[in-house]
Amino acid sequence: MIVSLIFRYKAANDLTRGKKFSKLTKQIISAVRSNNKITNPALNPELSSILSQCKLHQMPKSVIETALKKAALGTGEPDQTLCYGSLVTPQNIALLIECISDSPNRTRQEVRLALKDLGYAVTDVGYFFEKRKKGRIVLAVDGNDDAAVVEERVMTDVLDYNVEDVSVYRADEYSDSSKTMAEVICLFEDLMKLKETLEKLQYGIEEMETFYDSVVDTRVELAAEYQAEFEKIISTLEDLDDVSRVYSNVKQSS
Repeated sequence: MIVSLIFRYKAANDLTRGKKFSKLTKQIISAVRSNNKITNPALNPELSSILSQCKLHQMPKSVIETALKKAALGTGEPDQTLCYGSLVTPQNIALLIECISDSPNRTRQEVRLALKDLGYAVTDVGYFFEKRKKGRIVLAVDGNDDAAVVEERVMTDVLDYNVEDVSVYRADEYSDSSKTMAEVICLFEDLMKLKETLEKLQYGIEEMETFYDSVVDTRVELAAEYQAEFEKIISTLEDLDDVSRVYSNVKQSS
């Protein structure tokens, strides 16, 4: 799965505002230039998901527009998307480290050195992760229905799509909000059609992204005694300039 919400938001909050915007700018440019310079998010799922993250992190509209213009006017080869793996903590938790780089050799060296300083190494983790990306949409659900009722309603509304999972939680588990949230996991190719359907049904879309999922049989529970170490590893890796996202095979908390 994606690194759990608590870990992901903590890592994001540890980044300076400017550094986070710099990473998002790089992702916008890469999403446009690697998809035939398509700047219309309705036709570019990767871009649409990144713009959702920009909204989540309150990135100024002017900065987003500048990044889109730069992407559309750019020449030469686009930056490369690279993935590196590692097994960390005494539990051998698998990490997939996604990077965007104009210099693969530099990026590999930076990731390798960061892992070495933490006591780990770059390792093949292909067995732990699915080969194709999936889509994730987080919805804000109106009303005070309990989780089972909300889950059934959302499942009924997305029945026509290849939805793999729907989970419901209270936003106050992760923030000051008291909203009821539903997380929908789907195939990448269904992401935009599913988003359009949910918007027509007047769901409030809080977040959308694409991600690499872990293979179900490889997922592990993170032991409490390794939580601090795991958080440090994620924060260290996410602080690297070329690292865009970090995925793990840690099970989501229920």
